[in-house]
Amino acid sequence: MKYKICLLWIICCMLTGCWSSNELNSLGLASAIAIDKQNNNYRLTVQTINPDEVAEQNRTSRTAVTTYSATEETIFEALRKLTEITPRKIYVAHLRIFVVSEEIAKEGINDVLDFISRDHELRTDFAIIVSTEDDAKSVLEIVAPLENIAADKLLSSIETAQNAWGSVQATYLDQLVEDILSEGKHPVLSGVAIKGNKEIGNQIDNVEQVRPTANLEYVGLAGFKKDKLMGWLDIDESMGYNFIADNINSTVFSIPCDEGKTVLEVLSNETKLTGKIQNGIPNINIHVETAVNIGETNCAIETTKLEYIKQLEKEASVYLENLMKSSINAAKNELQSDIFGFGSVIHRSDKKGWNKVKTTWDELFLETEEKFNIKIIVRGTGTIEDPLQSES
Repeated sequence: MKYKICLLWIICCMLTGCWSSNELNSLGLASAIAIDKQNNNYRLTVQTINPDEVAEQNRTSRTAVTTYSATEETIFEALRKLTEITPRKIYVAHLRIFVVSEEIAKEGINDVLDFISRDHELRTDFAIIVSTEDDAKSVLEIVAPLENIAADKLLSSIETAQNAWGSVQATYLDQLVEDILSEGKHPVLSGVAIKGNKEIGNQIDNVEQVRPTANLEYVGLAGFKKDKLMGWLDIDESMGYNFIADNINSTVFSIPCDEGKTVLEVLSNETKLTGKIQNGIPNINIHVETAVNIGETNCAIETTKLEYIKQLEKEASVYLENLMKSSINAAKNELQSDIFGFGSVIHRSDKKGWNKVKTTWDELFLETEEKFNIKIIVRGTGTIEDPLQSES
């Protein structure tokens, strides 16, 4: 009898629900959050999903998302204050994008990180980006083409651009916190801008035409020193950064010739960094091995001849070296920040040398000497051998 009672008790315990559960129809699902400064307070803007507009069968003429804003001295208070205007409590566990204004990024994002790291509802799988606009709120108010939800557009765009172009980086919470706390590495975040008329871009008419009036576009990388924004890398400098950081999955770049250009498609890339302190100066060795295909050419080259291929590989190596050098120069001269993690490289490779320079690393980084060892391999020339145009 006692055995049966114990078994019944165990079964009952297994059937109990979650003590902290919330019914879905009582929550406002947040897809994105934007943080701005307003009169020395934080303005928090939340983009919530309209479930009926996401479901195929129940769509109406309304937008798929709604934005709500509240202003308070702290971010958490602003989030709770939203209950004054939202019909449902905001649920942030399914957040996709977190947008920080450039103004806050320049002042420092420690308060923002404390909020998103401390809130137990927030997961860590959302991307954090910086708005180049006057306010981050405007980014969430753009009605995006192709995607009903702007946050989905922003996340899919950054992941696609990272994998196929290489000028941005999808930075998530864990990586951002690790880079800020690291002794030899400063973080980067991707920047987003509104291209076009943002006043019209927040209307449904924006997606009811072939060419949208306004769109969201990633515009390079924001370089930080600890938690403060120091400046921006342009598209080429951002691509150079990603080659150094071994973040390139695939991209394309072109090599000029007298007649035009040869476009190379990167099939794979591997970058390895080593370093040490020599005579008090940091030395960084950058080893890059890249496999490419010829994707397009209007140059008078014979791709079946080995000497042409070797010359193309040599020119591509010079191009990549210059691309990475431009990124390093921007980091030293404009950002004055070790966004590449050269300090971490020396810490791993030369611990004794690192212990001597770690307290002055931010200044010593500016004196770093880099050596490049770049190997480009042309794997294929496409389905045709020579350019289609004939010599005149």
